[in-house]
Amino acid sequence: MPLVIEKITHLNQTLRTHIYRDAIPLTDWKICDHLPFGTPQPPVDDARWRDLTPGELWGARLTFAWLTHTITLPDSFAGKPAALHLELGALPEEPDARIFSPPEALVAVIGLESPPQALNLIHHEILLAEDAPAGQTLTVTLDVSAGLVHPGEHRVYFKFAELVWIDRDVEALYWDAAVLLDTIAELPDSAPERGAYVRALDAAFGAVNWLNPPDDAFRASVVEARAVLRERVFDKPALSGGVAPRPVIHALGHAHIDVAWLWPLHITRGKAIRTFATALALMDQYPEFTFTQSQPHLYQMVAEDAPELFDRIKAQIAEGRWNATGATWVEPDTNLPSGEALVRQFLYGMRYFQRELGVRPEVLWLPDVFGYCGALPQIMALAGIRYFFTSKLSWNQYNRHPYDTFWWEGLDGTRVLTHLATTPDMLSRLPGRTAYHANLLPEEMIGSWNTYRQKDANHHLATAYGLGDGGGGPNRDMLERGARQHDLPGLPQIKHSTAEAFFHAMENTIPDDLPRWVGELYFEMHRGTYTSQARTKRHNRKSEALLHSAEALASIALLLGRDYPQTELNTAWQIVLLNQFHDILPGSSIGQVYEDAERDYAQALRLASAALDDALVAIAEHIRWDADMQGFAVFNTLGTALGGPVEVSLDGDGAVEIIGPAGNPQPFQWVDEYARRALLLPDHVPAYGYVAYAVRPAEQPVAPPHLPPIAFPITATPTRLENGLLRAEFDERGQLVRLYDLEHFRDVFAPGEIGNQLWAYVDRPHHWDAWEVEVYVQDQGWRLEPEAVRLVESGPLRATLEVTYTFNRSRITQRISLLAGERTLQFETDVDWHEQHILLRAHFPLAIHAMQAAYEVQFGMVDRPTHQNTSWDVARHEVPAQNWADMSEHGYGVALLNDCKYGYSARDNVLTLSLLRAPVYPDPQADEGHHAFTYSLYPHGGDWRTGVVAQARRLNHPLLVQPLQGGGTWLPVAFGLVSCPTPGVLVDTLKKAEDDEALIVRVYEAHGGRAAASLVFATSITSAEEINLLEEPLGPVDVMRDTLRFNLTPYQIRTFRVKLADIREQELG
Repeated sequence: MPLVIEKITHLNQTLRTHIYRDAIPLTDWKICDHLPFGTPQPPVDDARWRDLTPGELWGARLTFAWLTHTITLPDSFAGKPAALHLELGALPEEPDARIFSPPEALVAVIGLESPPQALNLIHHEILLAEDAPAGQTLTVTLDVSAGLVHPGEHRVYFKFAELVWIDRDVEALYWDAAVLLDTIAELPDSAPERGAYVRALDAAFGAVNWLNPPDDAFRASVVEARAVLRERVFDKPALSGGVAPRPVIHALGHAHIDVAWLWPLHITRGKAIRTFATALALMDQYPEFTFTQSQPHLYQMVAEDAPELFDRIKAQIAEGRWNATGATWVEPDTNLPSGEALVRQFLYGMRYFQRELGVRPEVLWLPDVFGYCGALPQIMALAGIRYFFTSKLSWNQYNRHPYDTFWWEGLDGTRVLTHLATTPDMLSRLPGRTAYHANLLPEEMIGSWNTYRQKDANHHLATAYGLGDGGGGPNRDMLERGARQHDLPGLPQIKHSTAEAFFHAMENTIPDDLPRWVGELYFEMHRGTYTSQARTKRHNRKSEALLHSAEALASIALLLGRDYPQTELNTAWQIVLLNQFHDILPGSSIGQVYEDAERDYAQALRLASAALDDALVAIAEHIRWDADMQGFAVFNTLGTALGGPVEVSLDGDGAVEIIGPAGNPQPFQWVDEYARRALLLPDHVPAYGYVAYAVRPAEQPVAPPHLPPIAFPITATPTRLENGLLRAEFDERGQLVRLYDLEHFRDVFAPGEIGNQLWAYVDRPHHWDAWEVEVYVQDQGWRLEPEAVRLVESGPLRATLEVTYTFNRSRITQRISLLAGERTLQFETDVDWHEQHILLRAHFPLAIHAMQAAYEVQFGMVDRPTHQNTSWDVARHEVPAQNWADMSEHGYGVALLNDCKYGYSARDNVLTLSLLRAPVYPDPQADEGHHAFTYSLYPHGGDWRTGVVAQARRLNHPLLVQPLQGGGTWLPVAFGLVSCPTPGVLVDTLKKAEDDEALIVRVYEAHGGRAAASLVFATSITSAEEINLLEEPLGPVDVMRDTLRFNLTPYQIRTFRVKLADIREQELG
């Protein structure tokens, strides 16, 4: 029969108009608007309440409002499903404005046992009662977030607001037909189910009395039509599939909630409450519905703001219907946080899940994160996480990832079962792109199976469905579709499930030869996120470093009897972890998010600094010191003994000398003699320890030749810095024209090239402004020429040139320094940045021929190509790294170190560090203003294993200084709590245990080899055990007096809980 599908489609749309019946407009609203965040509902006699005129515009950007309406259910609604039908709209003032966060509300009803529910983009129906009591008076309250548009302001209005009753039979027939029509559209003409569904629909709609809808005859015929479809379609079981099992799609109700993005953090508090309340309301209506939600930070906010709602969530978790999973505190970026920060994401996240929610997730849930570092599988496994789920790799720019289900093997060889979502993205409809916000459409279900490339290995797939990014989650439309697709022939079987249940089912199905992917999961997009919003990235790195040092020194102070500031340090860590969310730290949020981040980081830094300062004082008080002697202690908070520069304040006004722990005078250099600031170069400070220096009056002026001799002293002119190891030559304007390695007798830069080339490139990605650095970014650019140079320090310990640049509206000042006895040329950089769509890079064309460059990542290193042989190589034109990148050939190499940058590239022989960007969306002022950062060039013999790791860690964890006053007790003048003498093994973390007074020591193998290692403590070990990253026991370890022995495989992480003898009773020297 011709046009039968068109006919049924039209009739079904007509049917939909009769779902809501006897609508009564709601016009008598009272409103209190333009309120700040957190304003409780005003009392009824508050003067701010006013009548809302029908059609009136109200509210404003990032404000809040309360609305109330009193309703009496009419007699005609008795015994019927009564509901509110509401929708809010935003009217921007600017014609080109985009709605970043639409108006939303939490709707509460007093007078019926109706749970609070959300009103947002896809939730417009608020069920009041399935069996409405006639004459019941209700008070409806809307807690409204007015939302955010950009640019400009906006107003809020009701698109519609009405009281209705729902004709469930009409609604059911509509969804029966809608699902079958959608399925017919996806099935091939040859599919036997297709014709059967068309005939069944034609018969059913032929039974509907269309004479006077929606009269009683119409309603009775609708019931008959449903019976036809049940008999001919829905009550017929699907075939099993014969030899091959039928595909099963695990439907995971979900709401992806960006804790900040196009809205600030405090707006998310309401989004979480509204989303969670709606999921609970749907659970009341749909007994089969399950909901999957990650991110303990969200649960914590809901517990604080809506404790009764939180209790209901916990009840559903206990019932197994609410799937609390995800493992980490937030869904973090995994390229930029340090290794220890990633550990804390799991530690804090998993402890919260277990302590507050009574669950232990097995799935790392990161559907929207911009690439996945190669350390993740090992970190996951050590935190008890077995599975990984994401969809973001489907956005790859050049190459489709070859597998959808695979073993992901990390740097150390640990494997985790990984699944990439295969549900087609119906928003973009780009080929191959998949989604974590499906609608449970038949097109998506069929597409999920058709897209899947390992049908021969597994028949279990997962679909995460529900409104996402700004939360929202599933709605009734999705659940009605899902109910009809549960066992519908021609479609995969749909079952409500959880993330863990999906992975368990898949794990029981996969073959032994499942494919394996080794190393990082590099994301071939969003490379600009390694550089955008540089201040936030600096705060992240500095906070991580400060917390590392504070914990280490507080651990030593704990052994001396000082209280450990656990609460303060945990609070600081939670701030850092929150701001590592995958739209904050990467730099892809609106400006207000970064204003909030500045405030939050300031708090974290205050807390960590206070803990650090208190520990320094506590330790200094115990250093054995004559009562009349002045001095200072230099502290090293790394696990390797090292030297380096420190600046100290010297009391008095005359000549002084600095005496080392062996009683020898130490060379120093005045940095500011008037202010009595001096530079010292200790050559050996014990790991996790200190060296004390005395300061006393000198019998003669402390100046050359009266200073002690210096190994490799500095000589300096405005065009040359030299220390016997390196010679840096500059032209008359300050351009670095040559760097010669005096120890290895070779030029560092390629013939005819200069170093430290600062280039400003036009940075206009064709899409996703703050997110992208495109392969064509260097098509147009300008090399910056220095405009002035002056010698500001001339030794004997440090020589420094100050070089200034001006580009367009910006100014750059660099202090280029060389230290006595050191092989690093340091570039301390200060930028006043006022550009738009410009990328600032530093290039170093090296006299190195290498097929690959090495990059530090968390707990290890990855090699990446310097060539563009394949599309996979081309895609890596900008890559993330932690503290260093290195290009080496046999016997020699050059490393580029940084103290707060993350974006590198290496093409042919040019090693490049990306310094600053200037995107204008979504933050028009991104990166405007002042920036300070340091990078260093480190030429070396051998490859990156020759000192690169230590040099980069020293740059990021400089030595600390604490004044000493006379009268200390029994600590020696040189002390180290714990060290590892094994090359390539790093003692990465020293902290107090979360639940007792033991010390936690975390180590890892950093050179990619095997090691028989040991930890040597300053006092004897009373007990020790190996633990996982959640600080749970794994087993005993080998201990002999003060030494703990263990083995390591390449890039392996091991963590120990150690209790030491009372250090105050030991003879320490």
